[in-house]
Amino acid sequence: MMTNGVKPLLNIDVFPPELSKAIAGLSNENRQKILINLYNEIKLSFSELQNRTGINASLLSNHLKKLKQSLLIEQIYDRVIGEVAYSFYKITKYGKDIMSRLFGLFSTTTITRMTVVMESITFTESAEAQIDRMQKRW
Repeated sequence: MMTNGVKPLLNIDVFPPELSKAIAGLSNENRQKILINLYNEIKLSFSELQNRTGINASLLSNHLKKLKQSLLIEQIYDRVIGEVAYSFYKITKYGKDIMSRLFGLFSTTTITRMTVVMESITFTESAEAQIDRMQKRW
């Protein structure tokens, strides 16, 4: 299929449901906090996630459920001999791949440019003046 004489990069007729689920999983700031923490660790318990994110227990439970439904994280059980099984959460390979690709889009160059701009902002300027100055630099 061609649009305006341009061949599409991908031959997809329907948006993949797995990708829709992943986008839904990424669409909340609390879930993003959870994902960042799991991205940087092998696994974390519920209480570790609660301590690191500051999200209350019922809300955290709800967000973890949505992240599992989005296929970005999984719940695993780890057992030490002679002890009860403990529940942990870890990012899936799919979740790690998506996060890595998204972080890759936000290149080091962009981060460096933003850091330089943010360091130059002073608190004596009005918000409008700061925005105008930042836009001129870009």
